Amino acid sequence: MKDRQLAQATEPSGGRRSIVMRLLRSATVRWPFNSPRVSLLRWLPAIPPAWGGISSRSGDQIVAYYSGRSDYISRSLFWLGDFDPWVVSLLRTLCRPGEVAVSIGANIGVMTLALAGAVGPRGRVISVEPMPAHAAKLRTNIAANGFRNVHVWETAVSSHDGMVGMAIDDRQEGHARVLPTASRRGVLVESTTLDGLLARSGVTHVAVCKIDVEAHEAEVFMGASRLLRTGTVAAWVFEHHLHTGGVLDVLEEYGYRVYRVWKLPRRLALVPPASAGPGKPTADFVALYNDSAPAAVTKWISKTPSS
Repeated sequence: MKDRQLAQATEPSGGRRSIVMRLLRSATVRWPFNSPRVSLLRWLPAIPPAWGGISSRSGDQIVAYYSGRSDYISRSLFWLGDFDPWVVSLLRTLCRPGEVAVSIGANIGVMTLALAGAVGPRGRVISVEPMPAHAAKLRTNIAANGFRNVHVWETAVSSHDGMVGMAIDDRQEGHARVLPTASRRGVLVESTTLDGLLARSGVTHVAVCKIDVEAHEAEVFMGASRLLRTGTVAAWVFEHHLHTGGVLDVLEEYGYRVYRVWKLPRRLALVPPASAGPGKPTADFVALYNDSAPAAVTKWISKTPSS
């Protein structure tokens, strides 16, 4: 009922766009397909510039976003009502009310809002976004949803304290990445380690840390050696685009069991990184300390995506 009321508040009456939106949201609520999403969104029109707020399927209000055709996150929220529902479901299940959660590379705040709702007013979310334009939209969306349990850090997270260069992805206006050390292009932003950031935040235990840093994952984990050594973070959820070794091997050396997040129709599966199955393997992984997790998460663990 809440979702329906919010959708009615933000959609125009009548019109082909409104009809297509309702049909897509209705179809994907029971069949949140993964691989066809990118192709479908490339075909659909851009978000109208004067549209106003977007109401997500879960009821979150996204009032600050990128309206161009190139931003996959905003267009997915607009047309389908969600963004990466598999990972959102995993994040919500990995944390309980009153716990601490972290989102690195928060962008406009989709994962941050999901975590803020999951940990509740007694919990705490540390949301990290280095790009000024993204961070401004992030803060606006947090305020629009009335969350007071989120602290935003406007900094990059890397292997060292100092400065790093960042640039917007030419293909997606809402995506940014850390540039190679030798590059002089892009915007210079402050950089810190995750060890240092959480120490300054007074955090001693993290239920889940979400990392989305566009192939900068290895450097983030290099700056989190104390957290890895002590098992302070119970679960890491991250994208890893380069290969299945390196970062995954390091996490296992520190006592984490790593699983690939396999996105299936109507559900997700957590499988060994090298598992094969239907569809294209995703770049999403979860690492569980001492292979421990809530029962609702362990039910998703299997040897293969189809088992």
